[in-house]
Amino acid sequence: MNPKDIDYFRARLLEQRDYIVGRSSGRLSPTGHRPADDMRDPADQAAEALETEIGDLLAEGEDNLLAKIDLALQRLDEGVYQDCASCGGRITVERLKAKPSASLCVDCQAKKEAGG
Repeated sequence: MNPKDIDYFRARLLEQRDYIVGRSSGRLSPTGHRPADDMRDPADQAAEALETEIGDLLAEGEDNLLAKIDLALQRLDEGVYQDCASCGGRITVERLKAKPSASLCVDCQAKKEAGG
């Protein structure tokens, strides 16, 4: 991979990272006074609980993606960005353009998704 490619992928990864961090910080809600649970409508309580659960799942997914992005940046620094973490083969540039945080080649990713 040439220096121009490395710069391109580093910029893409950092852009994705900044976007996720910005979204995460914007999702934090200020603490406010709420009526006691027994004073609120049960439907409102259920809707709030579901909203909280969905928010937690999204945050967990974003945390996982941030970890993958950080690992990809580390792999770029180490000169192994295109190396598949499973088989050691090459990850195609096309795959990395589609998913810059990818650490597996297409074949190993397919095996992982198939449970193998």
